[in-house]
Amino acid sequence: MEISSTSVSFSFFIIFLSITTIFPSMVITSTSVAKPKPLTLNLVHSNLVLSENDDMLFKAKSYNDDFLFNLSPVENGLMFVNLSIGDPPLQQLAVLDTGNARFWLLCFPCQGCHEITSPIFTTSRSKTYTQLPCNDRCRNVTNIKCKSPDSCPFQGGYAVGPIANGVFATEQLTLGTSDEGIRIVSDVLFGCANKNFHDRIRDSRFNGVFGLGYYRDSLAKRLGSKFSYCVGNVNDPNYPYSQLLLGDGIKFEGHPIPMVPGGVYRDSLQSISIGGEKLAIRAHTAVIDTGTLVTRLANGYFTTIKREIQTSLDELGLSEISYYNNNVQLCYSGSIEKDLVGFPVVRLQFANNGALELERHSLFYVGEWGDDSFCLAMTPSIDRDMTIIGLMAQQHYSMGFDIDNERLYVQKIDCEYYRE
Repeated sequence: MEISSTSVSFSFFIIFLSITTIFPSMVITSTSVAKPKPLTLNLVHSNLVLSENDDMLFKAKSYNDDFLFNLSPVENGLMFVNLSIGDPPLQQLAVLDTGNARFWLLCFPCQGCHEITSPIFTTSRSKTYTQLPCNDRCRNVTNIKCKSPDSCPFQGGYAVGPIANGVFATEQLTLGTSDEGIRIVSDVLFGCANKNFHDRIRDSRFNGVFGLGYYRDSLAKRLGSKFSYCVGNVNDPNYPYSQLLLGDGIKFEGHPIPMVPGGVYRDSLQSISIGGEKLAIRAHTAVIDTGTLVTRLANGYFTTIKREIQTSLDELGLSEISYYNNNVQLCYSGSIEKDLVGFPVVRLQFANNGALELERHSLFYVGEWGDDSFCLAMTPSIDRDMTIIGLMAQQHYSMGFDIDNERLYVQKIDCEYYRE
């Protein structure tokens, strides 16, 4: 996952490479006795957040069978899930993260949360909050030794170290359904973080992480073993059609790609081509991660791809900007809209003819120097043999995850027609 004042810099921090959390069982309360209906959550661009005057409760008018909230723009990066937690329900914005098996939120009181301006979940105000004691359930979700018999320690961590500490607890979520209803999901295990360590979290409205990584009792598994999302233009804060769907009733379209669940979702990236020309890259593991913006290529192959893209840009007569850091390695003067029309498509090829085709808006983002600059939305991974496919590469695709059957479905689509 990533959140940053410059959307790329935080992506390095958020790449999730080691997940050890699993979730306990949940009970879904619904008036229906038929097959559970899919849950539909609006994905909110992180440039769209609640108004300062909103009461932050789960209230909204219906839109395409979902719930919408009054939004106002702030400056930032990825996609957030609207959800409500507790009783009475408090609205929270949590980052959609398929590279993370943990669902966690900041909780009051919170050390290191002084820059957070949105309401932090106050456990004492909820009638359904229960702190998890140090019992067998606790030992199934953490390897950290309990310091007290009354609490189960939580730590949200990534490759660079911990981001948040607190305790595990259970709560209820209030979610909208695809038939304009509301369902209460009870006994949801989540990390209640009272210490926020990482100063790279710049979005003042950030409440936590909506982890959809897989384990036996994970959130994704307990909500129906299937989920799907469609994310439109990540650079357009007014784009209204990005959605997330969860539930057994989902019907997938597209090419079924073999997938290996296990904390993160792994697929075999069989080849990469640019403008129809295959590069000298062998098949290797790719992880689908909505929590990082850019794609991080297995560092054994990044140089090859960078060289080919650099050659194509040089042939357009564009000037490279001398700039380098770990997260930004190739920037040019020029306009994505004007100068990159017809730029060669980069194709990420999976099994069964499944593929992601990266056009200019999925390959480049506007640089920090303004609209007349752009940078490559690819950097080297810290893993030589693993590619992390970020959110930009997934734009305008329906991404479907069938956990039980271990299949990923990929279909290029206008997200406006995602559920038709």
